[in-house]
Amino acid sequence: MVYKRGKKIELRKRKDTDKEQKSKARKKKKKEIKEYFQSSLLSVTIFLLIGANLVFIISIVIHSFSKKGTTGAAFNPSSYQVVRPEKPKKKLKVEVLNGCGVPGVAKEITDYLRKKDIDVVYYGNFESWNLSETLVIDRRDHNLSHAKVIGEIIGVKENRMFPQSSPQRQLDVTIIIGRNYSELKAFK
Repeated sequence: MVYKRGKKIELRKRKDTDKEQKSKARKKKKKEIKEYFQSSLLSVTIFLLIGANLVFIISIVIHSFSKKGTTGAAFNPSSYQVVRPEKPKKKLKVEVLNGCGVPGVAKEITDYLRKKDIDVVYYGNFESWNLSETLVIDRRDHNLSHAKVIGEIIGVKENRMFPQSSPQRQLDVTIIIGRNYSELKAFK
């Protein structure tokens, strides 16, 4: 029986060594697979970098040839016109005064002017309500340049425009609405 026992022990040792060999084989296979994926990943990365470099080089070449004109002449930046944005026009500052006594007329003209991009800084009542015709008073320019712009917008003739400098008011034009307000463009 001792012999059998020795055989059993020997069989156990063989099984242990078989398990160790299988485990080593599995580890070796895992290591090979890992190395294969790493080398494949490295190859793909290198391939992508080469491709990106080729695209970059081709775009530079195309860009350099596209700057030549139809005659084959080199790109000349002085042949292009520089377009500068327009300076924004100064908004006219206007006050609207009701000189006819009809409620809401100054507000109507104010709303109309604001739709036309005119800065109405004040609207209210004039000192009297017996004005027969609408007046446009230019507070900045004796040539009536501001008054003419406003007169054109609201429909007041040039013979009803007057210069009257008033720097303390800090506005360009005063409109005094008369009883002829229904003839103005805002009410048509």
